[in-house]
Amino acid sequence: PAAAAAAPASQNDASFTFHPACPQYGQRPVRFDSASAEEKYAVPIVEGEPVVDRKSTFKAYLATGVDSDEKVQWARRNILGRKNVAKATHNMLAYRFVDADGVSHADNDDDGEDGAGAKMAYVLSVLNADNCLVIVARWYGGTKLGPDRFK
Repeated sequence: PAAAAAAPASQNDASFTFHPACPQYGQRPVRFDSASAEEKYAVPIVEGEPVVDRKSTFKAYLATGVDSDEKVQWARRNILGRKNVAKATHNMLAYRFVDADGVSHADNDDDGEDGAGAKMAYVLSVLNADNCLVIVARWYGGTKLGPDRFK
């Protein structure tokens, strides 16, 4: 697996708005403040191997060492800023972390792929996976997968 540690150069200096490639499928713009580009919030990111199912391609990105909202934003900005991810039809997100005060935080985003973020959050919960963020990018291949995509 490939790893990355820095945001793409075009995003390093200030606030940034990610404009999705396919808003017609329910994707919304994501706004990041300038702090989300600060290297002090950098975390390791690992890319999974692509999986193809009925012409749709899925690829997972895992950020570890996530223990603050700032690190969530850094990782999300870094992943969404990659050219191939920026072109995806959907970028589903789930994360869990325990902060310095011992408080648990978790959230998810379906990004127009109904139920996907919640399913990913459930998997993180069942695995008791903390201090991580997962984004799964989907490039739509023309065939609706329906509930099969969660099997």
